[in-house]
Amino acid sequence: MLHQRLIPAPSGDLFSQRNLEWLAAQPLDPDGRAALDCNLRLLAHIEGELDIFNRELAAHAYQSETVKLLMTLPGVDVAVAETLLAALGDVSRFPTADQAAAYLGLAPSTYQSGEHCYHGRITKQGRGHARWMLVQAAQHLGNHPGPLGVFFRRVAQRKTRNVAVVAAARKLVTIAWHMLKNKEPYRYAQPHTTEAKFSRLRINAGGAKKRSGSPKGTARSANYGTGLGTRAIPALNQVYTGEQLPPCKDLKPGERKAIAQKGLTAWFEDISRPKRVPRSKAAG
Repeated sequence: MLHQRLIPAPSGDLFSQRNLEWLAAQPLDPDGRAALDCNLRLLAHIEGELDIFNRELAAHAYQSETVKLLMTLPGVDVAVAETLLAALGDVSRFPTADQAAAYLGLAPSTYQSGEHCYHGRITKQGRGHARWMLVQAAQHLGNHPGPLGVFFRRVAQRKTRNVAVVAAARKLVTIAWHMLKNKEPYRYAQPHTTEAKFSRLRINAGGAKKRSGSPKGTARSANYGTGLGTRAIPALNQVYTGEQLPPCKDLKPGERKAIAQKGLTAWFEDISRPKRVPRSKAAG
């Protein structure tokens, strides 16, 4: 409509609050104004329905232990967790994690000719939407300091970033299968980001925001008003206990050895105990 009237569109999202106000103030001809107002009313109605739907999904997720378990995975928020559960259903119908990955089309294709066997790209069979969501969740795993980030960076260095993204998406399904089977959250999540995910879910589900700061009656910190405040970062198991999730089990000797080989022993010990850090560092 703007193009037909030779009106240049504003930069950014056309339907952001600022640009919606700009659209409402445009001097258009009567037919154009009527059509534009009609479209804006339809947009507002659809967004209202989406808000209701998202609140219902958030309320369901907040009461679901399985959704919360999957949300402990890096990159997996409520939408990805619910999509994965909807696609897999009861994980007991998959005898192995590899079969769950194959069901979502994340297994490599195999070509056999005589005595030779070749592995190619993923099959892309099964639920395409769930596969796409997992690939989106894996996009930022390269920045994660834990084992998944180490895996992502190693594959990206040996091959390409796109190959690493798909391999990480397959890894997410594999880990999710084990987590759902054993009813155990991800043991290498970052406490502050995981706590923030659960906080957003609680607020979207209609819950209250948890109070922060010192308890009532406690003296103010010596850094009060100086801009040098600190923030408490709970241990990972404290985050899980606060959300009524089972705590992580102790690492087996083989897993401790693998963590040590990746140089992650100090990092794992760091997320396993509470600490206080500068607010600027906590925000990062």
